[in-house]
Amino acid sequence: MTTKNTASPDERAAQKAKFEAALTPEHREIIDSLRDYQIQLKLSDNEFAKKHLSISYSGWSRIYNLLYTAKPDSALAKLGRDLRNLRSELSRRNKQMAGRPYIKLPDHELIFDALEVAKLREDEHRLVIYRAKSGGGKTTLLKQVQIELNGYLVEAKESWRKSYLAATSDIASAVGIKIDGDLKSEHKFETALIDGMNKKGRGVLLIDEGEYFGPRTINLIKLILNQTKWTIFLGAIPELFDRWSKKAWAEAVQLRRRTVINLTASAVTADDVKRFAAYMQLPKNAAAWIARSANEFGLYDTVARVIEQLAVEDDLDDDNVASAIAETLAQTAA
Repeated sequence: MTTKNTASPDERAAQKAKFEAALTPEHREIIDSLRDYQIQLKLSDNEFAKKHLSISYSGWSRIYNLLYTAKPDSALAKLGRDLRNLRSELSRRNKQMAGRPYIKLPDHELIFDALEVAKLREDEHRLVIYRAKSGGGKTTLLKQVQIELNGYLVEAKESWRKSYLAATSDIASAVGIKIDGDLKSEHKFETALIDGMNKKGRGVLLIDEGEYFGPRTINLIKLILNQTKWTIFLGAIPELFDRWSKKAWAEAVQLRRRTVINLTASAVTADDVKRFAAYMQLPKNAAAWIARSANEFGLYDTVARVIEQLAVEDDLDDDNVASAIAETLAQTAA
């Protein structure tokens, strides 16, 4: 929903030029970030302003359309606070995985460091890969990156293996690029996708379930890295990732050349368990027992489930730990 402007085309052009000239880089970042959040949340101007802004929807519409007639400082100061509040709200919402707090592990630190390096690169080496088995925290990490780096998350599908168009369409939708026209035109879709991403400047594209790749999907990822300044973070299950890498080895080699880091999740350690149980006094050796069980089945998902069970116990002892581990493994295997 936008606000009707009755000014002539020349007057609107003059308004736009005057407003653009008054905007600082910080102002532009605030406007672009809020607009991106609005698109991700799929809210109209009215809905977005009511839920998240301290200015009217008509004022917001005029600002992002660059038709605001007043000085921007006051409104942008309010929008800056709104942006910080919105990020905090989304962080609280997305730091939960089935009601669990997000725990940043050493592997995650490496991934965040690699993403910061990739975001600054001017060449095509802007791909970050994280491979983790089921329960290894891959999706949780992707969601956290989405919050901290304002990324765009898309889940790969089986159709991506053979359909270039399916992958292109899904990625375009995830980053808020609307593509109209003939759904059979691959060239039009890829051109619109690349043009739209370049108009947004730099961004971070997050792809979960990256095992659903084929030669054509790899070529699309390579195209994005070659023709935009976007960083791509790909999460996948190791065995399935390796399978398509071998089947499409020629394309996979080209992808590896553009990779900043290709990290396989480390085994769960006792120190990792202690991070999940930061406010609990575990019995001696309990963290090691839990880690050993997690590495046998379920990884960090098992750790989180065990800690959840132990959290309701008044006094922790070896029997509590053994019971929580056994019950968690039984529930998971059921």
